[in-house]
Amino acid sequence: MDLCKRLNSTARLAIVGLDSSRPARLREFLAGPVALVTPQDAGNLIGQVDAVLLCTRDGRDHAAQALPLLRAGISVWVDKPLATREADARAMVGAAAATRVVLACRSGFRDAAATREAEAWVRDQAGPVTVTIEGPADPRSPYGGLAHYGVHHVELACELAARPLDVHSATDRRARLTGENLTVDLVFRPEAEAFTITAGERLRIEAPATYLEDQVAAFLDAVERGLGTADPEALVEPVRLLERILG
Repeated sequence: MDLCKRLNSTARLAIVGLDSSRPARLREFLAGPVALVTPQDAGNLIGQVDAVLLCTRDGRDHAAQALPLLRAGISVWVDKPLATREADARAMVGAAAATRVVLACRSGFRDAAATREAEAWVRDQAGPVTVTIEGPADPRSPYGGLAHYGVHHVELACELAARPLDVHSATDRRARLTGENLTVDLVFRPEAEAFTITAGERLRIEAPATYLEDQVAAFLDAVERGLGTADPEALVEPVRLLERILG
């Protein structure tokens, strides 16, 4: 909280999106005046703010919503997925690089204790291994089908892989990703209530309780320090895989 009080004294900030629980949670967390606008009014923020938290759910819309802001020199934190098409993701990271601003997007499950344990298990194996990631994702979701929540499966797979993965096969229920000495089976269960990783043993994945606040604090710190986007390719990689899974 102290960090956000300090940041809000120097960075003008807005939250875009009214279709999720994120705006209310973030407004409670952030100190100081924070504008809350609809996606349709996001263009009015140009020249008025330094950073935007883009909290809309449908990743198909994120590029159209974020690109005008990024091109105007406004840093943007995006609720996952960053996008559902690789071309959109590359346009977004390109715009951020051109104006030297921060673009951020990350699944909180990547920072779970179970993810760290599974990552260590994969790293310690002598030969090829198979890991299974299961969790909720509904191909009928109005927020981009499997992309909404299925992006968690993909980001977890990226976190476990030492090198880029490829999509071997994909349906509405399962996808198989393959890489050097690693196969990751993704299982999409609309009825599931939790995410699990099976890596030697089955582990329940629980994101840190303050993952959202921690991400936003890190984003705002990078904005204040003028650090730019840390790893553009890491932002694109989950979208590249997600697009191939969605077909």
